[in-house]
Amino acid sequence: MGSDPLSQNLVRAAGNAWWMGSAGGLPRLTNFIDGGSFRTTFLGPSATQRFDHVSVDGLDAVNLSGPRADVFIAGAPPHQILRVHLKHGVVVDGISDADLRFGNFDKDFGIAAPGAVIDFSNLSTLPPVYTVVSVDTTGCGSPCAVSAVLKNLGGMGGAKAASTVTFTMSDSASGRVVGSCQAQVKPDVGYNATTTVGCTISNLSGQPANAAIVTATADNPGRA
Repeated sequence: MGSDPLSQNLVRAAGNAWWMGSAGGLPRLTNFIDGGSFRTTFLGPSATQRFDHVSVDGLDAVNLSGPRADVFIAGAPPHQILRVHLKHGVVVDGISDADLRFGNFDKDFGIAAPGAVIDFSNLSTLPPVYTVVSVDTTGCGSPCAVSAVLKNLGGMGGAKAASTVTFTMSDSASGRVVGSCQAQVKPDVGYNATTTVGCTISNLSGQPANAAIVTATADNPGRA
């Protein structure tokens, strides 16, 4: 997402929901997580010294040391890898000066894909994101009836509250606010569709409508 107002408005509407970004490359770390590559990189001829009965987090371990790293393997079966400490200046899979600890073997972490994920490449997965297209003041007298055409740049579901539009009347000369009113957007409309909302600005204290400017601002609460 960009830093322009529209992009930031879409991000605010997403709230704390899970959302998908652009696909990006992740480090593969082949030499650390692939068995064959790990053995070639750190074990066998790559390990030049062995130290028995060293401790790693209170567990008895064997330290197989080589020019690339110190590899600590559990002394008891099934001899799992407990720690890999890279030697200073060594770079493996783009990582340097690493001290990696291994644990929770064969554990199911219970990680599940979240539901109702927002996909910014498909804006209809967003909650409503209304923007003001135009403001109509032709019905403005005393009191002053105003309306606005809105366009929904998002979808229809998942918002924590209804979107609202605030109409503000300001004196055209001084900029002083002389009145306002607010309207909820109900019912919602689908992606890229338009709708009209309106309300009445009262208590204008004799302010002539032709000497004032009316603006409308949409507030989209987004997801919880």
